[in-house]
Amino acid sequence: HPHHSDPKESIMSLAEKVADTTHGKVHVPWGADGSGKYTLATKGCFDVIANCYDLLEKACAEIPLPENNKPFIIADLGTADGGTSMPTLRRVIDAIRKRDPSRQILVCYEDQPNNDFKSLFFYTQGLLKTGVAGVKPLLEGYDNVFVLASGTGFYNQCFPDNYVHLMLCCTAMHWLSKQPCTIKGHMHHTSHSVDAKTKAAFAAQAKLDWDQIMSCRARELAPGGRFVIANFCVDAEGQLLGKHNDMKHSMYDMKYVLWQEMATEGLITQEEVDRTTFYNYYRSVDEHMDTFSEGGAAHALGLRVKRGETRVVPCPYRAAWMAKRGAQAGTPEALEYARGMVPTMRTWSNSTYTSALNEERSAEEKGKLVDELFERLAKKTAAEPTEIAMPYCHWYADITKE
Repeated sequence: HPHHSDPKESIMSLAEKVADTTHGKVHVPWGADGSGKYTLATKGCFDVIANCYDLLEKACAEIPLPENNKPFIIADLGTADGGTSMPTLRRVIDAIRKRDPSRQILVCYEDQPNNDFKSLFFYTQGLLKTGVAGVKPLLEGYDNVFVLASGTGFYNQCFPDNYVHLMLCCTAMHWLSKQPCTIKGHMHHTSHSVDAKTKAAFAAQAKLDWDQIMSCRARELAPGGRFVIANFCVDAEGQLLGKHNDMKHSMYDMKYVLWQEMATEGLITQEEVDRTTFYNYYRSVDEHMDTFSEGGAAHALGLRVKRGETRVVPCPYRAAWMAKRGAQAGTPEALEYARGMVPTMRTWSNSTYTSALNEERSAEEKGKLVDELFERLAKKTAAEPTEIAMPYCHWYADITKE
């Protein structure tokens, strides 16, 4: 158990753990520190997080407030640059203040050590605007609301035992801590072309990570505390991020075809394509629930799912295009739309491509090659604007600690 070991050893072991992970290969922020690029290009995440509010509202009404006027602690895990969760966290603050108007509130943001924390502080303090109408900085208009950040990854314990009253995590815990294997003939485990052995290796790593993630959260949550999560999943109809029943194409298939096309043309090597692997896993409902059932790691530590279900959130870019009168495929307007949409597919995947490219290539050359991939994706999208997009599919759950 990490708590009872020698402090020097704990620091060492955390450093050792990070050295042996997918750190630096998955979701390295794209864009300059302090530019707020993730939020600016990821409009759909505002909707995904807002879609948690019914669960958060119920949790806010039921969580026991800490005794002796101690602060109410909120943790936002895997927050990226913090912009996309601000409107929802403000509603959470309002809900707690409705119960106790003078209660001090501490918002703890968490993400990996290479996260763009600079933008997070800019957004929360209003030094950077999200570009979304009506979104206020987190701290605007409140007294006694405080913001801190943790740069420890969520595969480890990020906060002291029994510390957090309400946790939120959206669209983050599908990333894996280790690389099970590369995926030959594709880049994502959900593709039909991936062999059973590879799928099993990814599923096994995802189970280990999920048990570990939830065991850490069980320790951090105060008794009666709640954890609301929206986590990427494959639903009962086989829908997943970028692959929905009302669209002809799958985002991952399309990205793979275009990356492979660049190798065929000699712009990149086949070896680079083969190395390109998304180290993440979209769990089914059963795979999400497993750790919470009797005999599961989370269950043993007192975590229970009060409510869990899959929900679909449309791609806001696609919805806006479809609502446009007279919008036509294959036009300059369609290409402009597509160029505005594809960055939402790049903010989180850029480093998957750059880290697969040969070390001999300069950072500038790697960037240009990935630019080329997304320009090709924009052109494909412009030809069929309603058929390539990034609708979301998540497992939404309200989890409590008994």
